[in-house]
Amino acid sequence: MNIEQSYRKIFVNTSSQIISKVITVILGFLMVGVLTRYLGVAQYGIYNLVFAYLASFGIFADFGLQLSLVRDLSSVKAPEELKSAYFALKIILTVLSIFLALIFLLLFPYSTMVKMAVIIGSLAVGVGYLNGYGASVLQSKVKLDTVAVLEVINRIVTVCAIVVFVFLKLNIYAIISTIFIGNIVTLVINIYLTPEYFRLKHFPSLPLLFTIIKSSFPVGITALLSMLYFKIDTMMLSVMKTTTDVGIYSLSYKIFENIIMLWLFYMASVYPLMSRAVKEKAQSQLNSFTKSSLIIAIMFSGITIGVSWFAAPLAIRILGGNNFLASITPFRILVLALPFVFINNIQYYLLLSMSKIPSIIIILVVALSFNFIVNLLIIPTYGYLGTSVSTVVTEVITLIGYAFALKKSKYLV
Repeated sequence: MNIEQSYRKIFVNTSSQIISKVITVILGFLMVGVLTRYLGVAQYGIYNLVFAYLASFGIFADFGLQLSLVRDLSSVKAPEELKSAYFALKIILTVLSIFLALIFLLLFPYSTMVKMAVIIGSLAVGVGYLNGYGASVLQSKVKLDTVAVLEVINRIVTVCAIVVFVFLKLNIYAIISTIFIGNIVTLVINIYLTPEYFRLKHFPSLPLLFTIIKSSFPVGITALLSMLYFKIDTMMLSVMKTTTDVGIYSLSYKIFENIIMLWLFYMASVYPLMSRAVKEKAQSQLNSFTKSSLIIAIMFSGITIGVSWFAAPLAIRILGGNNFLASITPFRILVLALPFVFINNIQYYLLLSMSKIPSIIIILVVALSFNFIVNLLIIPTYGYLGTSVSTVVTEVITLIGYAFALKKSKYLV
């Protein structure tokens, strides 16, 4: 594939994802608007806490398998035994992830309501992990347009279920189960589209399983650190403050997260091509992908910050109502991190493509440690405002770390 064809592929995949993301964001904001008004600040905090808590353990359901799958299949077709091996490991790790989440739940000082909500949510999340596996299979084939369509279907089903359950005035447990409904529907479609990746013709050999685990382990460590990096603030806020504080912060972070997802869709198209360029030692292509991505990142983040800063009051009123007006300030603080988040994502995938896993791990450990210490000191006094500031500063530190690592690389742009 020449560079012109590569850019055409990026354009098709990214465009389809942006279109689908616009649809899913609209549906997602509709969902947020319904949930904030129906559940209220405290129960909306519980709703978000459930999935933030489970996400902290969710990395064990992947532990590098999905990124390794994309990397390994970006230029060659996998044999049948390798497909079976990935699927077998995915099932094993999904069960392990849910088990660990429920065991550690006993150690957290959460109410009975929160713990029961986590148990119900774990079923939905477990099915979601298998969907993530299917999405990685499609990503390895650079079929992000299909992934985008599946996400739209998932969101439509989930939103419809929420609207019906709210109309029936069901409790928070039923509301959480709507995620399960959406994930089940998507999983059925995933299996239909890529059936060869969702079956075990024979159990793969232990040497092959250990080879995959050994290959994926370093990537899994980076993914674990990345997950904690983004979720630790909500977890610490839930322990050190109230579910009301979590609810206020969650709404602002939910909008922030949706903006980041637009960028991640773009990078999902670029990453397989970056990986291929590194494997083929196509330095000019790698430089071209990186420079164009940096330009887009700076332009997109700058425009988004300007629009978000002035539109924040209106956006919060529409999505949360007057009970969530306190979310305006943390949201304005969080969007200041966007340029750093986007550029860090580019640098992360560059280092990952070059297999510079030790560098990524060191940088994420330093950033995570800094974020933890700052939140520990700042949350008791400043709550979600302190957490928002900590997020911005941590991204700056991460950017410096990644830039230093890339400076030492022979693939420096």
